[in-house]
Amino acid sequence: MHLRSTFVTADPMYRRVVADSAVLTWRGGQFAQGSAARMWLTPAGYRNGFSLPVLHAQLGEIGSIHANSYASDFGDQQLEAAEAFSAFLGVVLSQKAAQDGVRLTPRELHVVRLVAEGASNPEIAEQLCVSRRTVATHVENILRKLGTRSRVGIAMEGARLGLI
Repeated sequence: MHLRSTFVTADPMYRRVVADSAVLTWRGGQFAQGSAARMWLTPAGYRNGFSLPVLHAQLGEIGSIHANSYASDFGDQQLEAAEAFSAFLGVVLSQKAAQDGVRLTPRELHVVRLVAEGASNPEIAEQLCVSRRTVATHVENILRKLGTRSRVGIAMEGARLGLI
């Protein structure tokens, strides 16, 4: 798997992968046309492979998954597994990008989780060994950073972003 690798994204065969929404298998002699196949894979005995992009909803292509085989073909189950893995990575990396965008501190992330569990400010203060005012400040900062207006909004945004 590659994440924004300039070598991979510059490969003309990989450009075909990004242009097509389906898994690109290197059948019919196409495998050897890719730069990586010519330089490393074919000399090592690999005869086939596939590539597919990992996509982010806003950023577009953020990486790619590549698999190679000594066998001449891939089974449908292998291709389906690769597509599922690509979709999973797209979701995980999209959530990570969204999490990075809100810039919550580790303590604020802990408070988000506790709020989502239904803990009150006094309960959070006791669990974290801080004052109620400190918890209130954390909650205010979280509301602002997540762009929500309530504790329910904190829980909903936290779940959407994969924070809880």
